[in-house]
Amino acid sequence: MDHPRRYVLNRIMSELENRYLSVKERIAVAAIKYERDPAAIQLLAVSKTWPTEPICELHQLGQQQFGENYIQEAVGKITQLTSTGSIP
Repeated sequence: MDHPRRYVLNRIMSELENRYLSVKERIAVAAIKYERDPAAIQLLAVSKTWPTEPICELHQLGQQQFGENYIQEAVGKITQLTSTGSIP
């Protein structure tokens, strides 16, 4: 049987993936509507208050840029994610 925390994280991650893909699609539709190249538009994901697991998932989905309010929060997450091999 799965651990309850793992179940909750899996549900959050599935929802996070759906929301991420929905935002990417909305960006592409708006770009085309205004005659812009969708690839030229960059999405900045705000990762403040989120644990590293969802950040890692977004990175695996292709998200490359993340924003934090405080440098110490960013350094802690970067250190954790790089030490586990989740991000290069």
